[in-house]
Amino acid sequence: RSQLGGKLQLDQDKSAKQGHMNVKGGFIVYFLWYDLVTFLICLGIIAFAVTTRPNYDYDDWTVHQTIFAAQVLYGLLSMPFFLFTLPVLQ
Repeated sequence: RSQLGGKLQLDQDKSAKQGHMNVKGGFIVYFLWYDLVTFLICLGIIAFAVTTRPNYDYDDWTVHQTIFAAQVLYGLLSMPFFLFTLPVLQ
């Protein structure tokens, strides 16, 4: 095996122009914030449905329907993560 004889330097200005990020995690950080916000929105919808029921009855049919609708909404809002399943972006 041979050892590296010189230094490898990255031209920071050139990488910034090409759209590369110099932060750990890159663009996935923004996707994770997006995921957190969508989760909190879906959780808020469920909490609203529970709090509008008489006596906070969480075993009501409307709460079950709202939970299902929130699951569907969360699944649809998770569509941007589909990009990471493409072989080009892995």
